[in-house]
Amino acid sequence: MEVNLNTYLFGQGKLDVNFMFDLTAKDGAFSYNGVLHNFNARVLNQITKPLGLVRINRGNVDKLKFNFKANDLGAKGTVAFSYYDLSVALMKNDPEKDHLVTRGFLSFLANALIIKSENPGADGKLVPVAVNYSRPANTSFFNMIWKSLFTGIKYSIGITEEKQNKVREHIAKFKAMRANHLQRKQRRLERRIKREREQNEKR
Repeated sequence: MEVNLNTYLFGQGKLDVNFMFDLTAKDGAFSYNGVLHNFNARVLNQITKPLGLVRINRGNVDKLKFNFKANDLGAKGTVAFSYYDLSVALMKNDPEKDHLVTRGFLSFLANALIIKSENPGADGKLVPVAVNYSRPANTSFFNMIWKSLFTGIKYSIGITEEKQNKVREHIAKFKAMRANHLQRKQRRLERRIKREREQNEKR
């Protein structure tokens, strides 16, 4: 069975999608491919914030092309994401405030060390990223579609496990430097208190 859909993503980017379903497959095999045309990248916040705790501050998308083969267990395919002038903020859940808050320092590191602000880059080459998404149990059909695309978007802009590990290393070094600084500050304070106590005893 073939299904062709033409719509607009949140009223902005034109989305053309083709689905092919194998109705005889016991594993629910199907495929989907399509193109999401020019739009302001911030419209993706309605997807990226709840799915990945990422807020897009600014950016413009030229085109998002995707091609996947999938079944009940997951989806495998490619995503080609063309965009420019991208900046993001990483978010976290704050139980006290009951909403998402920005991870300021981590966002700074992400934009400085991870995020590719444009694709294609200076060499003009747009290389599709490969996605192999495993579907968690009890999740919906459309959840798998969105998660597979979101994974491709993350990889395209540079948010890979390797890059995130590098940021974690930088954060660990920063925390160690800060802890060392606080220890030195505490020792200086203790020496000063000791000197003042000795001076008072001499008086």
